[in-house]
Formats: sequence, C-alpha cells, structure tokens
Amino acid sequence: MDTLLIFSLVLAFLDVLPKKLEKLAWILTLIAFSLSLCFSIQLFLSFELPFTTAQTLILPGVSSYFRIDLFSFFLVFLSLFVCILITFFNFRYPCERKIGYYILLLLCEFSLIGVTFSFDFFTLFVFWEMMALSSYFLITFGGKTDELVALKYIFISVTGSAILLFSLALLFGQVHSLNFQEVMNFVKSANPTMMKFILVLMSVCFAIKSGIVPFHIWVPDTYQEAYTPTTVFFSSILSKLGLFVILRILFLFFPLHPFFQVVLTILSLATMFLGNTLALFEYNLKRLLAFSSIAQIGYILFAISIFTVDSLTAGLFHVINHAIIKALMFFIAGICFYMTGKERLNDIRGIGRSNRILGFSILVGSLALTGVPPFPVFFSELLIVLSGIKAGHFVLVFMFLFNLVISVVYYIKILRELLLRKGGKVKKKIPITMQITILLLTLGNIVIGLYPWPFLDFLRETVNFLFSVT
Repeated sequence: MDTLLIFSLVLAFLDVLPKKLEKLAWILTLIAFSLSLCFSIQLFLSFELPFTTAQTLILPGVSSYFRIDLFSFFLVFLSLFVCILITFFNFRYPCERKIGYYILLLLCEFSLIGVTFSFDFFTLFVFWEMMALSSYFLITFGGKTDELVALKYIFISVTGSAILLFSLALLFGQVHSLNFQEVMNFVKSANPTMMKFILVLMSVCFAIKSGIVPFHIWVPDTYQEAYTPTTVFFSSILSKLGLFVILRILFLFFPLHPFFQVVLTILSLATMFLGNTLALFEYNLKRLLAFSSIAQIGYILFAISIFTVDSLTAGLFHVINHAIIKALMFFIAGICFYMTGKERLNDIRGIGRSNRILGFSILVGSLALTGVPPFPVFFSELLIVLSGIKAGHFVLVFMFLFNLVISVVYYIKILRELLLRKGGKVKKKIPITMQITILLLTLGNIVIGLYPWPFLDFLRETVNFLFSVT
C-alpha cells in the first residue's frame, strides 16, 4: 500500500511539469504495481497468517484494525495482476490525460487493498469511500465518456454509501464497536430481527458495486462508455470487491445463514436470468459483455448462496476465471475499437482474421466463455453444479444449467461475427503491447484450464480458514 501511495505522489509531481512525461509515468506505474505484487508475495510467504496490526484509536469506542489473511491475499494478488496488465496494455492505447489516469488507478488499487485488509467497519468505510471517489474519476478519464453515465454511477454509489453509513450507525448502537471480531461475537446472542435488518442494509452498498440485480442499472452504460482499461478494472476487479465484502460480512453474521441463503438465492437467479436475457438481444460488443458480466456475477452469487466449503471454493475459482476471461474479452473489444472506431458486431465483422494473435484470442476467449473443456470456466461451473447437487438443490441447479445454455447462444454469436464471418479489411496495426497483453491472458486461460489444482488447493484452504474463524 505504501508503494502505491508513494508512486502516485511521484506521478502527481510529473503531471504538473511543463513537459508531460507519459512514458516515464507508464514505467513508474508498471514498477509500482509489480513491486506491490512482489511485496505481497513476500509478505504471504514470510508471516504466519492471520495477524492483526496494532490497534489505532480513532474515537472513543472506534478503533482502526487491519488483518491480513488468506482471503485478503486472494483478491490482492488478483487485482495487482490485472492492474499490471491494464498498465501494460495502456502504453499505446489512446488517452487524453494518461498521467492523471495512472494516478487514479494507483489510488483506486491502494484503497482496494485497504478494503481487503480492513478488520473493522470504520476502516473499511473510509477506504471504500476512497475507492468509490477514485473510481468515479476513472470513468471520466481517457475517453469521451457521457457525463450522464458518470453522474448516474456516482449518484447510485453515494446512495449506497449513505445506506451503508446508516447501517453502521445502527450496528454501532447495538454492539458499541465496529471491530469484526466483536461484531461476530455479538451476533451469536443478538436479536436476529435487528441483525437481519442491518445485514440487508449493509449489503446494498456492496451489491451496487457488484452489479447485482436490482442494483445493476449503472453497469451496461458505464462498461460501454468508459475507457476500455477502466472497463476491464471494473468488470474484473471492482465487481469482485463487492462480492468479497459481502462474503466477509456473511461470515460475521454466520448465525443468520438460513436467512441470507434464501435472499442470496433469489438475487442470484434474478441476476443471471436478467443478464443472460438482455445479452441475447445486444449487438454492441462492450454492452453485450457488460450484460454477460452481470450474469456471471449471478453465477458466483449462486455459489455463495449454497454456502458450503465446496460451493465457496467453486465460487472463488469462478471469480478468478471470470476476472481473467473478461479482462481478455474487454481488451479485445478495446482493440476492435482502436482499429475501427466501432463496437457493434456487424461493424467489426471478421476483424479476427486481420491478426493471428487477435484471432487466436477471440477463439479461445469465446470458447472459454461458453464453458467447454479444457478451459477453466468449465471446471468452475462444473464445481458449482456439483456443490449444488451435493447440497440437494436440484431445482436451482437446473435453473443454473438453463442459464448456461442461454449464454452459449450469444457467446457463439461473438465467435461467429468476429472470427468466422468475412468482413472488410482493416489496415491499422495492433501495437505490440496490446498483442502481448491479450496473448498472456489467452495463454493464462489455457494453463489454468489444464492445471487448475494449485488454484483449487489454495482456494479450498482459504475457505476452510473462513469457516474455522466463525
């Protein structure tokens, strides 16, 4: 976190110089994310987890805590990896104010890590608001984003934050503390009705960030209008941050799990059905992928609703797979726009034939999204199905499988339009940094699909840890 903050201050100094040093800023940003990833790995290997930092008193009864555990590292590793790829891709991608964009990306990642390491609701709220503010400005950078789209996002985010603040005030009035451990101990003997009310209110803010129905209305417009690297960050990372916090909260309110299982099941089915149905009738590539992302969040939420070791392991594995595959597909959409200035499928028809690496990436990405073996999405979806069957949720599993069938239709549409059909010739070349980025993600999908066991072992250990501390 210190590394990201220091480098963002250095870039702020570069941004005010008369001569814009965008290449130097790009190098420094890449170094910042790479160093942070290395420090995170070193911290993971060096310390006995979990451990809590010293308490910092903020107000009487309100202290700031950080705890680093396996669950925290899961999202930190994933987010830093994606940020490195975003920065690498962004070297030649057109942007009006790149140094300012890099500063915001560093600050957003800094606040995201703060959220993942927070062990009390006060600290979490502070970093969450920092993340929300920096993510709002990220939407407005790099392109010609419609201001109404950005305003819609900030209005919905502010509403969610206000609801979260109100729920934290209610929680503090009950527990007289916002520390996670003390909240967990209090819930075991508290009035379940009040705790259910607080849990629902608290979850609204994070459901908004994840794009869970009915809080999804900002997602399609934002993903379509935003600068492509920003869309990648939102789809691959920020949407997962909302799920991360929801899952963390559910373990704090573990005695209420029959209640939240029912609520999450309803929300997951609504999210996957709506996302898949709307994607069927969409022909703008980025907007189609946005609706697909909503549906995929529904899949992950369905795994969380089952709430067993097997289902959560499968859900977290799908988080990784979705982050990688959607980063690849949105980068492909960005490349298509870079080459043609268009995003509709019929306007970029056959573009995969113009470049072998692009064509190969489209082929792998489209097939991986359909959930065919040996790609990793197949394994995560299979594990979700098996965990549902093991828990006895046969009707829900059938609905999940029905949604997978629906999604295949529009994923095949992407493959058919971009690769299988012939289109006009595109003379503009793809910069090498963009080609390397999509090639790495393509190979990553293949490698994880062929050798998923190290990831599954780590995730199962993470889930076992979460259950052990409830």
